[in-house]
Amino acid sequence: MLHIAYDLLMNPKPVSAIDIAARHFVNRSSIKKDLYAVEEWLKRFDLTLVSRQRLGLKVEGNERNKRKALARISDLIHNTAFTSQFIKSKFLHYEVDFVTKEIKSLQKKHSLYFTDETFESLLLHTLLMVRRIKMKQPISLSPKEMAAVKKKKEYQWTFACLQRLEPFLQFASLKKKQCT
Repeated sequence: MLHIAYDLLMNPKPVSAIDIAARHFVNRSSIKKDLYAVEEWLKRFDLTLVSRQRLGLKVEGNERNKRKALARISDLIHNTAFTSQFIKSKFLHYEVDFVTKEIKSLQKKHSLYFTDETFESLLLHTLLMVRRIKMKQPISLSPKEMAAVKKKKEYQWTFACLQRLEPFLQFASLKKKQCT
């Protein structure tokens, strides 16, 4: 179920149930049960699983809600350690290592202390955010929302961190895309 939810949330194009079944080596009726559970779970985030004949299944809703769902994807199986390893497996080792080092650097520079759970959550969220930006799925902020975000000290920390990540992970930063 975790794989299905992740694939649907990360894929901007519709995916057929037959393709999902083939990818996971199960029959279509087994997939339908999982799809129903995923569909119900997505409702918590104001997201809808839409099925269109000859096209397939697609998650519809705003980008912010999709990211919230990705951040809470472990709720589907109630196993955060497995979910963490699953999401990390979707990235190259050097990407995970580099983001880990940057977060540790941020902690040290600003005397921040994260619990292991918070650190892991921040790592996964950052990896997913970068992937979504690379997929041209950025979050749009209104000028008022952006002004409020810029007033926070964490904005400067995050912006500096993203600037260090940008050339290494090869993505165009939020500043260039939405914050100007």
